[in-house]
Amino acid sequence: MKNNNRPSYLMKRRLFYVVVIVSLLFFYISINYYKIQILQKKFYTEKALANQMKTFEIPAKRGNIFDRNGEKLAYSISRYRVYLDKKSFNIENKNELINILGVSEEKFDYLYENKNNTYTLMRNIEQDIHDQLLIEDYDGIWMEDDSMRVYPNDDLASRVIGHTNVDLDGIVGIEYSMNDILKGTNGMVKAKTDAIGRRLPYGNEEIINPINGSDVYLTIDEVIQHFTEKSIGKGLENTGAKNVYAIVTDVKTGEILAMASTPTYNLNEPREKPENVSKEEYEKLSNEKKVELWNENWKNPIVSNIFEPGSTFKIVTAAIGLEENVVSPTTVFNEETGYINVYDRKIKCWYYPNHHGRETFVEAMENSCNPVFVQVGQNIGRDNFHDGLVKFGLNDELAIQLPGVVEYKVREKSEIGPVELATMSYGHGISVTPIQLIRTLNAIINNGNLVEPSIIKKVVKDNDILINENIGIKKRKIISDETSKNIKLMLESVVNNGSGKAANISGIRVGGKTGTTIELENGVYNEEKGIASFYGFAPVEDPEISVLVIVNEPKDSIYGSVVAAPIFKEIMESALRQVGVKPNFKE
Repeated sequence: MKNNNRPSYLMKRRLFYVVVIVSLLFFYISINYYKIQILQKKFYTEKALANQMKTFEIPAKRGNIFDRNGEKLAYSISRYRVYLDKKSFNIENKNELINILGVSEEKFDYLYENKNNTYTLMRNIEQDIHDQLLIEDYDGIWMEDDSMRVYPNDDLASRVIGHTNVDLDGIVGIEYSMNDILKGTNGMVKAKTDAIGRRLPYGNEEIINPINGSDVYLTIDEVIQHFTEKSIGKGLENTGAKNVYAIVTDVKTGEILAMASTPTYNLNEPREKPENVSKEEYEKLSNEKKVELWNENWKNPIVSNIFEPGSTFKIVTAAIGLEENVVSPTTVFNEETGYINVYDRKIKCWYYPNHHGRETFVEAMENSCNPVFVQVGQNIGRDNFHDGLVKFGLNDELAIQLPGVVEYKVREKSEIGPVELATMSYGHGISVTPIQLIRTLNAIINNGNLVEPSIIKKVVKDNDILINENIGIKKRKIISDETSKNIKLMLESVVNNGSGKAANISGIRVGGKTGTTIELENGVYNEEKGIASFYGFAPVEDPEISVLVIVNEPKDSIYGSVVAAPIFKEIMESALRQVGVKPNFKE
């Protein structure tokens, strides 16, 4: 009987082919296994490690900002950053997650739909939220260390300190100008990660430690800054002005003790609606216009805005005139018309159509008489007047560590005709920034010693002083001691007997000068917009503190004697108390 269970020839042939193919495949796999495991072991090991090991940045701690007495003005605190991975995250957990984080559903959906697979969901989360997320342990959610910048005084010295962006890079103020010093150098760590890139708590790690940023100490005195801001805020309200600026300095060292302007802004919420814009106007603005508005609001006008100083500049003309011996404090002028003709121009005194009559140069300063100062300017002459302005530092660069510094240069001699010389002599037709003006005026009352203004007192790294500003270093002597003494006495007379009476402080010898100008817009004077100012110092016998106040567009009066002098007095009284200068009622 025939056995049908025996394999046929065809089946044997097929089986042979299968065995050959399997053998060849096994041989191929063995060869490749040998190649990968033996010959290319190093290559694939490195590739595997590259996939398993990732480099994470360890942020350096940003340095603190202090005032001159060690009071904190800016510092960083530890927070956490939340990441989301779309591939691993279960979208059914969305509502629970957004409730824990306190983020809106609209924001979550926008990020989820528009960001790459792995992205930052939220920054600056606090410890309690961090701990809750650890307990929930959602797939696709993990956290890393983060930092948040804090400004404990909100808006104090906002335009000096400035603020950072979300990555803790300074974008304005000291935060920007000293960013490299404050920021430090980030470190890094190479660590094993899981499939979605989270660091694993085990395995070897290569760590390069960060170098933390240095601490910056400002010359600002927090107490003087506070009272200065309080005074200009009150002045803004009383005068109905557009804004008010003030700067307080140490006369001898050039240190800035306070620098303030209104309206201010909250450093912790820099993108809030500015105070001087209505809610309705703000909400109508496009995002681009809002950015422009924020940038304008963050600017420091004391270093970036130019203006015509007006009669405060008569101090400069007087100093040049005394130094050139073309006038003395007792020189007599007959001012009988209330104006002076210069070529085809009729230059009036603020007192016109009245006139001051016969007056000494001291009395002309008290009265702020324009025709007298035009005559003094003419007697000095164009060349000597121009050279004096340059010598007095008005063409010098400012070395102050603040961004946005504008340096307005004195016009060339060839551009100064008789009319220009006449108007410049009483502070018109010449522009300066507030910081430029106070530098020059300080030099005149500081025995003629021109000292550079400074805002950085020192930089400290791990308790070691890295930088100590060259505070009080004299650049040059611009006038004699005798000229400086005469100017101080003349300015004291202005406060005691003249236009500066509102600046008088009982028991303290105060000197100062008022200023009033009309705002220049696109090359044309706008009679409806005035600028009132006052520069003063104390005590006269040995000046320690100087203050410059500028009031833009006051409503009821544009005169510095009415508008700016009372603000000066309030600031000066507070500053003198803080530095320990006490009234002397015996003299």
